[in-house]
Amino acid sequence: MRVGAVTDRGQLRPNNEDGYRVRGSLAAVADGMGGHQAGEVASSVALDVLFAHPLDGVAPGEALRAGVREANRRVHALSLARPEYAGMGTTLTAARLVGGRWWIAHVGDSRAYLFRRGDLRQVTRDHSVVAELLALGQITAEEARAHPQRNLLTRALGLEADVEVDLYSLPAVAGDRLLLCTDGLTGVVQDDVVREILVREDPPDVQARRLAGKAHDRGAPDNVTVVIVSLDADSSPDAP
Repeated sequence: MRVGAVTDRGQLRPNNEDGYRVRGSLAAVADGMGGHQAGEVASSVALDVLFAHPLDGVAPGEALRAGVREANRRVHALSLARPEYAGMGTTLTAARLVGGRWWIAHVGDSRAYLFRRGDLRQVTRDHSVVAELLALGQITAEEARAHPQRNLLTRALGLEADVEVDLYSLPAVAGDRLLLCTDGLTGVVQDDVVREILVREDPPDVQARRLAGKAHDRGAPDNVTVVIVSLDADSSPDAP
């Protein structure tokens, strides 16, 4: 298993409120929100708490979900304790390879994609107003990209004392590439462009940089974070 990752401030934002972590078979991205650098704090705290949470000894999916819920509690508590952090929140999308399966926990509009045998599939569903309108057929995918409420989330970490966490489980296959990314990528780079990069046999770090570069080619109005987990064709998906 190989991993490539990049996080970038973009061209318009004064600071980077995104973050990512990778350790062993666990990877995650987060996109913070809140003024006065509170977004940076929210994403960093969420990632730190998740990666400190014990993930062994219980069912893999429930362990991952529990880690995300604990991250939510910590971000929420901090937002109540410090006036300068009031109202801060963050997305969190995390993936772990365990026992031959991808386990993905998700809150917000950062995304997980699975690239397999030439096909790119969006695994997670955005928790956003625009995603709901799209699902209802009230707007098109093209209209969603320019919609005035495209950044309005319906679910995020830190806003309430508890949060509903979406959990996905997929069989892992040798050759898979799992992409985790924030909306700084998907807001400006279409899925077919992402697929064109992932279909190449480049190392995941090269692909991550190329995806971030595509966001810059389109003005990179937001922070951009990309993590690619590559399960090489000659490797076993049966990670512990």
